[in-house]
Amino acid sequence: MSSNFNNKWNQEFQIFLSSPEVASPLAVGENILSKVEKDLNPSFQSVFSKVLAVHAVTSLISLSLCSQFGIRALPVLDLMNSFMKIAGESICMMVCGALYLGLSALMISFMLGSDELRLVRKHKTLQVTLLA
Repeated sequence: MSSNFNNKWNQEFQIFLSSPEVASPLAVGENILSKVEKDLNPSFQSVFSKVLAVHAVTSLISLSLCSQFGIRALPVLDLMNSFMKIAGESICMMVCGALYLGLSALMISFMLGSDELRLVRKHKTLQVTLLA
């Protein structure tokens, strides 16, 4: 059965190869090329808006866990008071800062593609935004 199956596929493939070539419409080719060009060269605004969105979500999560500056985004769990009692103010600030930076870096690594990261390396504004 396997031999018959392979022969049938081979015959169909040979028929496909012998069929005449059909040219695609010019508009379809141009549409595909423009989409590929847009994907390979993302705009500054789209990358900047992604970075800002990631920072906004990360800030919401961070502020719901560590109520820095007396601001609590969501009253879920206040880790800041626990860190203050256990290790003091300096360690608390370091842990909450590391939480914010770590969450931001993790989310940005998932959200930005390689072409967008290449754009970030070209623009100082985006580099500062990633770190701010």
